[in-house]
Amino acid sequence: MTTRSCGPGSASVTINDVKPSVTLTKQAVPPTVLLEPGGTLTFTLTITTTSPADSVTITALTDTGTLLVACQALIGTQLAIGETKSCTTTVVHTTAGSYNNIAAVTVQDDEGNTASAKSDPP
Repeated sequence: MTTRSCGPGSASVTINDVKPSVTLTKQAVPPTVLLEPGGTLTFTLTITTTSPADSVTITALTDTGTLLVACQALIGTQLAIGETKSCTTTVVHTTAGSYNNIAAVTVQDDEGNTASAKSDPP
């Protein structure tokens, strides 16, 4: 919060800091079911800033699996209000079973405030 006044006969104005917010979705790209011996599954990560007042910078992006270079490259990217960025990553499973694959993102605004989001398992 910033309060400013400008000498005699002036008014004070208060500016409240608005904290950043972000969403992250993770969507499995078909096929989402593989027969044994398994193989490569593809996922799309979509990051959207829902902050009403500030742009944000992506400071961290993680995944249960290994992030491909295209996703790693989003770290340091600035998102304007309401902007969305996406990337695709893959994971290989060769043993029968169900696998939760969760991603997480952290963003920071120009005042140093952070916000984080996790994807629901696809």
